[in-house]
Amino acid sequence: MTATNYTLLYRKCWEARFLSHLDLIRAIHRWLRRSSFPLSYTQGYNPRPIVSFLTPPLPVGYTSENECIRFSLTKDIAEETTLHILKKHSPPGLIPVGCSKAEKGLKKIEVKSTDFIIFVRFPPEADLKIPQKISLSESVEASRIEWESVDASVVFSSRKAASKLRSLFNAQYSCSIPSSSENFRPEKQVRSSLPLTASIHVHRKISYPMSTVEKGM
Repeated sequence: MTATNYTLLYRKCWEARFLSHLDLIRAIHRWLRRSSFPLSYTQGYNPRPIVSFLTPPLPVGYTSENECIRFSLTKDIAEETTLHILKKHSPPGLIPVGCSKAEKGLKKIEVKSTDFIIFVRFPPEADLKIPQKISLSESVEASRIEWESVDASVVFSSRKAASKLRSLFNAQYSCSIPSSSENFRPEKQVRSSLPLTASIHVHRKISYPMSTVEKGM
């Protein structure tokens, strides 16, 4: 039986930020089964849906956009129909944003860059001046950005809930790293530059080359 591969882009929002990578795997398997898709399964004593996670594991506590998985179906279903069904059955905090048929034999996904937005809540100290830049490493520096440049709806699953963001944090910084730095953890580097009582939340956004998007990821 010929399988059809699909690539799904999704957001991991605030409600799902405490899912570990293993929890996320289980949640996505249940999501696909709940959608009643004719899934392709592995062979053996413990069959599982054939699902590949194409982006680096997301640390616990992060939100993200443009996360990418690939799954296989035993039946060819239109991309628009597949995305509609996934939206209908999506679990809280996991939002599908795009679904396309994947090129056969495509094993890896090419990443152009990884951007981070670091939300910080500085303690209410009168003598504390919020810095404009934070050094994360010898080659990476995070610059402060304005609220207007942040689409809070990608952090929360709805625009109504996104209004909470400004009440939780009072500064936000942006930085970009090369695609080769998969294990970069900005919250670890930024801790040494901030007061001990500061709160941090990290949002990751992965960008893909246009050639990769045209191939169905």
